[in-house]
Amino acid sequence: HHLPPKPARRSRMGVLSCGLVALSCVSLIMGVSMHRVAPLLGGIASGMAGLVLGVLSLVAIANGTKVHGRGLAAGSILVSSCLLLMTILSVGRVGVQNRGQHKVRLTANRSMPSEEALQQMPEPRARAMRANVVITSVGGLFSESGVGSGVIMQRPGTAVHILTNKHVVEMGGDGGRLRVLFHNGEESDAEVQWQATGTVDLAIIRCEALTLSADLAVRPATLPPKQGEHVFAVGNPMALYWSYTEGVISAVRQEMLDNREVTVYQTQTPINQGNSGGGLYNMRGELVGINTWTQDKAHAEGLSFAISAQSVVDLLQADNQSGLIAAEQAAPETDTEGTE
Repeated sequence: HHLPPKPARRSRMGVLSCGLVALSCVSLIMGVSMHRVAPLLGGIASGMAGLVLGVLSLVAIANGTKVHGRGLAAGSILVSSCLLLMTILSVGRVGVQNRGQHKVRLTANRSMPSEEALQQMPEPRARAMRANVVITSVGGLFSESGVGSGVIMQRPGTAVHILTNKHVVEMGGDGGRLRVLFHNGEESDAEVQWQATGTVDLAIIRCEALTLSADLAVRPATLPPKQGEHVFAVGNPMALYWSYTEGVISAVRQEMLDNREVTVYQTQTPINQGNSGGGLYNMRGELVGINTWTQDKAHAEGLSFAISAQSVVDLLQADNQSGLIAAEQAAPETDTEGTE
């Protein structure tokens, strides 16, 4: 009697190829969700190793070795090829996002103004500094994260209403989470309270704050700025928190957005990525606008735009949301253009 033939074993290279492909998939998900290049590079390495082992496994099976698992090896090759392509594309996208920001994160990410420094500033600037917040939009899986600015407009009790741009609160996608950092270091989760309809780039978020001073809300300007009037901006450009820049109103423009007339201020005050949602102020420290967009600096310089504070008030009143913004406004003062 002859013993039955020994069953062919599964290809070890094919099994190892599947394991490397699974590791590549995990690295890809981590890298995209965390916006980090290192896990993506790990995904490339494991994906390439899985691809090579899958090919070797198919070659060994085709040459008649007593192993099986042709479908396993072929599946590993197909999946690893797709993952490699996705990983390489993700590395490029994350690399572009992180370029020029790594040094900032290491040196100045959380540099907030001290209370002593605020007390030594002119009152208009100090008030704008205290009213500025950092809004971090933490994206869900396969969604982008980002940093923007906001302005405290009302502080009823422990609640804080913050005016910002719609695109700032939408950076993290539907599954994203909003986090607010105040000048004194307190942090709080926030939720969207109001968004302007259509293409008007405005939103109000609400959060809780336990350690802030009660008198932090800025006041909308009672008189609109004129062309040539000096203004300043406070925001968080390129994650350089609580930055102050200064310029003049270049032009006052009327734009039709979703059949609504909106006043837009063109200014040559330096505005960069991260300033979005921050305040533009006259030299009395009254809010004149919300910084919204800037022209591509590769083609033009000194072309920044802010939606006027009065248009914000008008839009809120039209949506029956005027209670979300501070009703109190500063009394008209003598013209102090160009001074603090």
